[in-house]
Amino acid sequence: KLSLGVLQKLSDEFLGSLVAAELLNEYRVITAYTLNNPNVIRLEPPLAVSREQLDLVVDALDGILSRRKGFLGLAAGTVRTVIRSKVRGAGS
Repeated sequence: KLSLGVLQKLSDEFLGSLVAAELLNEYRVITAYTLNNPNVIRLEPPLAVSREQLDLVVDALDGILSRRKGFLGLAAGTVRTVIRSKVRGAGS
């Protein structure tokens, strides 16, 4: 049974990584972590970024955060995404 304290600790430590995983797996946006805070997502764009590419990232973040409510929603969504990618890879 997850207590609120344990859930909050997990959320504090892994929320950014779950969002980063969704960005990569669903939208092909490459991110990196910062050394000081695992919930800071650093985008890894090419040297030249178009307005359309920036709009894609903003729309992707909006979609992820509105679809996946809270830490548990993000965790469940990430698990589904990983399973789907494994099934697609096995069918190739």
